[in-house]
Amino acid sequence: MFGETMYILGGSIMQVLVPFVWFLVAKREASALAPVALFFTGESTVDVSIYIRDAETRILPLLGGSHSKHDWATFLGRLDMLGWGVPLGKVFFFSGLIISLGAIAWGINLSFRIFQQRRLEEVQFSVNSKQ
Repeated sequence: MFGETMYILGGSIMQVLVPFVWFLVAKREASALAPVALFFTGESTVDVSIYIRDAETRILPLLGGSHSKHDWATFLGRLDMLGWGVPLGKVFFFSGLIISLGAIAWGINLSFRIFQQRRLEEVQFSVNSKQ
């Protein structure tokens, strides 16, 4: 069951996992890019939410054309939860939105703190060079 689920949902999982791993690496390295990676994690979650919400109606065109299977329709259909596509999609949408907005706020805060630190260093350098 796990392998089959990974096969069906692998694209959606990777779409969110790749920027999330980037975020984890950037955070561990204390990189200023961590908020950017987190933003893309949220944005990818929002993108997946659109696909989840489409599971029941299958209106979105798929990359493989008419021969393609809708991953989320297949997954939710096997669980007899096809009607859960819209509520689950909403959960993913709002989670991604909160993650993205939080990343923007974090990025603005981090940028401001870096700016303040640089200004402080410039002032200290200026004072030390005059002595």
